[in-house]
Amino acid sequence: MIFLRRRVAELSAQDGPFTSDDLGVMAEMGRLRGAGGLTLPAHRHALTLHTSLTLREISELSGPHDLEEIKRLIGWVTTHGEAGQQVYTQAFMAARDAVLPVGLRLGQLAEALLGNDPAAADHAAGLRLPLHDGYLVTVVRIGDRQPVLPEEAQAEIVRELLTAGQVPMCFTGPGELVALIPEPDVDGAGVGAQARDRAVALTRRLGELTGLQCAAGVAAGRRGRLAAAFDQARQISRVAPVRAVTGSAVTDAVHQLADVFVEFGVAGTPPIDEWLSTIAERLANGPDLVVTLDAYYRNDLHRIRTAAALHIHPRTLDYRLQRARRATGLDPSSVRGIRVLSAVVTRALSGVWLE
Repeated sequence: MIFLRRRVAELSAQDGPFTSDDLGVMAEMGRLRGAGGLTLPAHRHALTLHTSLTLREISELSGPHDLEEIKRLIGWVTTHGEAGQQVYTQAFMAARDAVLPVGLRLGQLAEALLGNDPAAADHAAGLRLPLHDGYLVTVVRIGDRQPVLPEEAQAEIVRELLTAGQVPMCFTGPGELVALIPEPDVDGAGVGAQARDRAVALTRRLGELTGLQCAAGVAAGRRGRLAAAFDQARQISRVAPVRAVTGSAVTDAVHQLADVFVEFGVAGTPPIDEWLSTIAERLANGPDLVVTLDAYYRNDLHRIRTAAALHIHPRTLDYRLQRARRATGLDPSSVRGIRVLSAVVTRALSGVWLE
């Protein structure tokens, strides 16, 4: 920083640009700091501090009334100073990327995008990934009451997931993964089919790698405003039912707001949530009633398909539905029964009441 400010003072007086030797020194400084493990926020802080000190020195050296001199010096910094910062940053990123695993760098890109950090552009350039206008923020929650994943296991899982395609992703906790999938239809009414398919594939692979049940929430957002989409996707994942995500069942484990808007609202209304939990307690007295109702509603009240999904006889299904009606006073096939019991089932399977 001292070298840079000295050269700024010398070259601005001559109104000349940085020499090739100057740029070479700056590049070597950047390379040494990148290879030495300096973090990107610390790198950006150093550049900001250098610029601030340079401007302060310009003001002190020019005097309070030498407006033309101040304008001339600031003009030089604006015209030529960027070249020095560019070569320094490029060398810093190249050296840093050479020593950091790809999974960690993609995680840092995900964090920068979610935080609307300008450093996202530097991360993406180092990874040779384009930045997209919109992303489908996908939050996958590993089932509650399951063993948490240590950091070493998280890193290994991210490495495995990257074999299906590089997207910004990271674990935001021992049981939560967030991935940013390019979403070209960010202005559409719903979630694009291609982005959703990629979210489904990622969730399936995570289930295969961990052998655990999952619940995934997705929400589309524009770059620069992804924090709101992340918050929504995370809340969706927390009210969605936890399911096994192997085979064809994985599509039922990936939810958008339209899939769980009732439960989304109920989660923020404790009196209603408590009332639904008392109904769930009545269903718990009869074995398999929650699972039976879940299959019944997922198969659109179709008896034969539901019985096949549960591997039971249709008459056994009828018997279970009758038990559910006796336990709750609600006919599972009535409009009122569907409205209440479907919300009860989803809330029960989300695991939130077990907490």
